[in-house]
Amino acid sequence: MRTGIWQAHMIVMVLAAPVAFAQVMVVVKTEAGLVAGSGSEIHVWKGIPYAQPPTDDMRWKAPKPQVAQQGIRKALESGLYF
Repeated sequence: MRTGIWQAHMIVMVLAAPVAFAQVMVVVKTEAGLVAGSGSEIHVWKGIPYAQPPTDDMRWKAPKPQVAQQGIRKALESGLYF
């Protein structure tokens, strides 16, 4: 009997988790195009590059602005995204 109650409790928690942690996708317009972030009460945009990557002839020089993009950049995770 005790096992049945524990299993029922776990099923309810698993099914209710997506509702309790619901995130809203928020899209804003930047100079480099549209960027999608997430959040419920606090909106967060992660991994947005502020400049072009410093490769080849741009190495050791002042950063150049990010090139405008087509579509919506998903800024949901931290890290390098080109």
